[in-house]
Amino acid sequence: MSEFLSSFSKWFQDKANSPLYWTYFGFFVAWNWKFFQVVFLEDASLFSSPRIEYLNSLNITLLGNNFLNWVVNMLWRIVPPIGFTYAAIIWLPALHKWAFGIYLTHYFDRKTLFQERKAEYEEKMAKLVKQEAVAKKERAEQERVIEKTKTEEEKWREEFEKIKDKEPLKGFGELVVRIYGEGGVLRTDQVEGVVSSSVVAFAGVYDLTRVIDRKYGSGTLSFIELTDKGKYFSRLLSEKEFAT
Repeated sequence: MSEFLSSFSKWFQDKANSPLYWTYFGFFVAWNWKFFQVVFLEDASLFSSPRIEYLNSLNITLLGNNFLNWVVNMLWRIVPPIGFTYAAIIWLPALHKWAFGIYLTHYFDRKTLFQERKAEYEEKMAKLVKQEAVAKKERAEQERVIEKTKTEEEKWREEFEKIKDKEPLKGFGELVVRIYGEGGVLRTDQVEGVVSSSVVAFAGVYDLTRVIDRKYGSGTLSFIELTDKGKYFSRLLSEKEFAT
């Protein structure tokens, strides 16, 4: 008995898991929806006669033959869902395949169009980048030409304007005053008492001063004097002080 129940349970599970039977069951319920509505959903108070009699009124009636009526009604409830199930199993996969084919066609058309537009975009970007590179190259060449045509004073003024720290310039101005006070040159041993070593270094880095040696008797003395660039810087400092 246990083996029979086990085999029956296995058979039932196989059938219950089959989409064929569930498809038929779904069509059977949909085709006979009035029967299931009356039996399971409608309240008894809505009927003026018993439900069995109401259900019998829904049957197909052939005069004079109750058995034939029963057969016809059973076939009417069972056979159409079989036809719908057959159509669903046979035609729905084909319909799905046809619809999926249309979807894939449009899907890959869209991907192809996307790649075409992307290729056009990349081509345009490559042209623009190339044009930008050419423009930068031409600009650099023009700037070199302009740089070559600048006078020394124009270059010195640009260099002067780029100096952000004004303290070394202020110290350089004090050094200029002392140099001119000594007749245009200042002994190197007198510089320490005038400005700090950072100002002297600043003047040397920017080529604002130079050291010259002069012979005096048997010895040589070193002096600091302004270069042409140093004189121009001192003039710019004077202009700024005057403007202030």
